[in-house]
Amino acid sequence: MKTYITLLLVALGTIACNSDEPKDELGALAESQCTYVERKTTSVLTNEQGAVRVTTNPTATWVDIYLSDDPTTPYCPCNIPESFTKDGLRVEITAELKETYPNERWRCQPVVLKAIKILSTEPK
Repeated sequence: MKTYITLLLVALGTIACNSDEPKDELGALAESQCTYVERKTTSVLTNEQGAVRVTTNPTATWVDIYLSDDPTTPYCPCNIPESFTKDGLRVEITAELKETYPNERWRCQPVVLKAIKILSTEPK
């Protein structure tokens, strides 16, 4: 009887430790890939919807997010997970907009993602 109770407790412990909560993949990517994570946060985008756009040329590939409310400004996340780099993917993001210095020219607005989720794989 003690054996069955022990096995039951081990099984319940294993299930409880294996939660479906996402790992902090964005935080880990920000630490390893973001050159501007330490810059001042100028504002925060919260639960904004948009679409991923992947642009490729012979020397580089860019992954940007264009917001539904601001379709002319590309936001370039330094920590977007590989699974989200699909052209046309509809997403919802929470992100910190990072400062750009007066002597810099960026092709996009640098952001560090705090949350991202897929809304649809169909382009809008």
